[in-house]
Amino acid sequence: MVLCAKYVGEIFKRQGTGNLIITSSMSAHIVNVPTDQPVYNATKAFVTHFGKSLAREWRDFARVNIVSPGFFDTKMGASPAGINEAYRMAVLGRQGHVKEIKGLYLYLASDASTYTTGSDVIIDGGYVLP
Repeated sequence: MVLCAKYVGEIFKRQGTGNLIITSSMSAHIVNVPTDQPVYNATKAFVTHFGKSLAREWRDFARVNIVSPGFFDTKMGASPAGINEAYRMAVLGRQGHVKEIKGLYLYLASDASTYTTGSDVIIDGGYVLP
């Protein structure tokens, strides 16, 4: 993440414009269960805060935003215990579908979001609410 930002930041600065969208996780905000994953959670917290810091540092030439997904139904998948916990904890009572997250990326990549920088959008069906 740091090396990618270093090199893409140089390009953005030289161009005078840029737009970095970072994928983090709801795990940056909570200690999710049932899987103990302290290194993952801490790493995602770093990624989120790093992105916000870049948004400030790059304010003159680029935008930086963060997307923090919860449990989504993908081929990568969660364990059965993880899926059960996602259903239990998410206010919407289910995992997300990929079609429900792509619009957020399209928005952040488009000119519709030119006043959006330093945002961390949690898209998790309300998992982090309780």
